[in-house]
Amino acid sequence: MADATERRKDLLDAIGREALLAQIDARRPRVWRGIATSPALFTWDDLNDLLSRQPLEPSRLTLARDRSTIPHESYTLQLPSSRRLRNVVPQALHEHLAEGATLVVNAVDELHEDTERTAADLERLLHTHVVTNLYGSWTGTQGFGLHFDDQEVVVVQLSGRKRWRYYPPTRTAALLNDVVRPPKPVGEPYADIVLEEGDVLFLPRGWWHGASASEGTHSLHLTYAAIPVTGVDFFRWFVRSLPAEEIFRVDLPLRGSAQEKDAHVQRMKEVLGEMLTRPGLADRFLAAFASGDNRRMHTNLPSAVTAGPPSGPAALPAALRLSYARGRITEDGPGGRPVFTAAGNEWEVGKARRLALDTLWDGAWHTTEELRAAVPDEAWPRLTVFLADLLHRGLVSGR
Repeated sequence: MADATERRKDLLDAIGREALLAQIDARRPRVWRGIATSPALFTWDDLNDLLSRQPLEPSRLTLARDRSTIPHESYTLQLPSSRRLRNVVPQALHEHLAEGATLVVNAVDELHEDTERTAADLERLLHTHVVTNLYGSWTGTQGFGLHFDDQEVVVVQLSGRKRWRYYPPTRTAALLNDVVRPPKPVGEPYADIVLEEGDVLFLPRGWWHGASASEGTHSLHLTYAAIPVTGVDFFRWFVRSLPAEEIFRVDLPLRGSAQEKDAHVQRMKEVLGEMLTRPGLADRFLAAFASGDNRRMHTNLPSAVTAGPPSGPAALPAALRLSYARGRITEDGPGGRPVFTAAGNEWEVGKARRLALDTLWDGAWHTTEELRAAVPDEAWPRLTVFLADLLHRGLVSGR
């Protein structure tokens, strides 16, 4: 396996991880010209293979034109053996696209390895869920019109050209399901640009934008959308812990005096304040938030089909990579010992496990020999059990 440890140059290598984090923190758009040309993340051949060979659920494939969604029945046929899966009808699809429809493949990273790898790299960098969609356009007709996203968006122009106009937010940290609908921007756009093949655009959350293939050629682009984790998410999680305290379980004094009602509310405020100051609360929320995400997990057949991980030294594949992208290492274990949490699982992390995880953390393939060389000889048998457990749970891939 001569190429097992070869680190593929990816999108984040081209952008620069610190450069992207700086743009996110500054809340300002940025364009990187010509940095994503080789190797292409996704090609027209990839798209044709996907649409021709892979029956899709209606939620996976969308055609949009003039802010409306075109009915699936007009360009797909239901599979006789399935109530949900549908096959594309090429002629009908081609006609819709020629008339100005935009083709969208939702969550394309679930269907394409290179796209998934880049999404996983972003998740490791940003510690949040990343959604990847593919867009194909052939005319100047806008599929979605002027709109904003409540996500940090990285746009990669794969082929052709596309014109983008974007405007600053009209509401700070706006959400799509907000209590207030932000007003549309007026006046001239902040920028009016054309993305060429290999260009990358970063749009912060809340920036209004409209895009069209109005430059006389087709367009194919990817968007990586990083979903922010907000205080709303925190309190949705936190509220589930309230029944642990008696004051939140007992009846409200609906028939009591105004003073009794006020006293009850004051007591709830006091308990709530104490709960919110408990150490490690934010880390527990982040671990729970990540544990609900079981994407980027991989089966490891045939070797992983056992009753469970081995109890003694395990025979490992020749190379391993950390496939799950939302794992976290925190320092809040017993006695301050680090703890690795991933997909609802938890392990204490000693020196050997930490060295192995640090090596695997970039998501690239690493040989078993490389991992073995990183730890003391006496620690290797125990480490193989740990790595075999990660393989068994689908958090690590082997080959």
